[in-house]
Amino acid sequence: MIAAAAPPLPHQSDVPPVALQAASRAGKVRGTNEDAVWAGRSKAGPLLIVADGMGGLERGEVASRLALEAVRSTLSRAGGLLQPVVPPKRLLEAVHAAQRSVRDASASAPGTMGTTLTVAWVVGRTAWIAHVGDSRAYLVRAGRVTQLTDDHTWVARQVRQGRLAPGEAGRHRFRNVLLQAIGTDETADVDLLRVPLTKGDRLVLTSDGVTGVLPADTFDGWCLQDDAHGITTGMLDAADELGSPDNASVAVATVNTSLPTGGERPSEGERVRLKVGGARLDAGAAARAFGMGRPAGVTASQVARSAVRHTTPSRAGWWAAGALAVLLAALVWWRLAAP
Repeated sequence: MIAAAAPPLPHQSDVPPVALQAASRAGKVRGTNEDAVWAGRSKAGPLLIVADGMGGLERGEVASRLALEAVRSTLSRAGGLLQPVVPPKRLLEAVHAAQRSVRDASASAPGTMGTTLTVAWVVGRTAWIAHVGDSRAYLVRAGRVTQLTDDHTWVARQVRQGRLAPGEAGRHRFRNVLLQAIGTDETADVDLLRVPLTKGDRLVLTSDGVTGVLPADTFDGWCLQDDAHGITTGMLDAADELGSPDNASVAVATVNTSLPTGGERPSEGERVRLKVGGARLDAGAAARAFGMGRPAGVTASQVARSAVRHTTPSRAGWWAAGALAVLLAALVWWRLAAP
């Protein structure tokens, strides 16, 4: 388990532009904490990460830690005068690194490893969200709490398709069945979305040890508290009091001042789903999906379908390469043999 909050971001006043807090607990039932949570800074801006290792699989705490460290390492290097950051591209690369890290660790030991992963990265005036699994990201704005992410669970899909009532989902025997996770399969689908921020906004990331236990009105009440530290401790205390059977984690970013521009477009853009893992990642697909370099006439769904490209060449490709090599060799021989 990793739980950390960064020191205040530099600013001319004592109030940081974005205040950060994070906390995690094992809970009253489990002896180990398989969650990993982080609230810190990258060169490009504040960063929140929540990863919930899958308790039904081997070494859930290892999977969540590996995923968090892969994301943090990838994003910590992004930014600077000599390395302009394209947030969706770099964020997709970070999730891809997490997928590969967990898969590689799983391949070197018996058993399967997996974790959820939800990331919020603030660059300029925009929060970029990456999400796999059933941890969640929320936006708190003007007294309203909005869930930004969709749960990648069997029951959530049934609710979206109208086959299951929302009130039944929390009690269903398949409520913990994940359809997407980091590391359990060769590839994983990741949701990317862009959220413009303004002064007073708050981002809240949680594992399901919080949202699966707290009633919606109780959860919303804590999100609307003025004190960010009070949010994290209050939510975890409330989950403990209700006997949460799972690990519980919260990460919070509160926007205290107007944010500087990061060069991004002011329009919100689409929510897209891309794929990570596999032989080769087309990270530029994420940028194109949000209108950053997308060719005219190409839709976001077309970009999403091309996000992962395998590198195995076709038989025709090998024949073409061989023929070209023979032609070049003949040309060289002819030039050397010429008088």
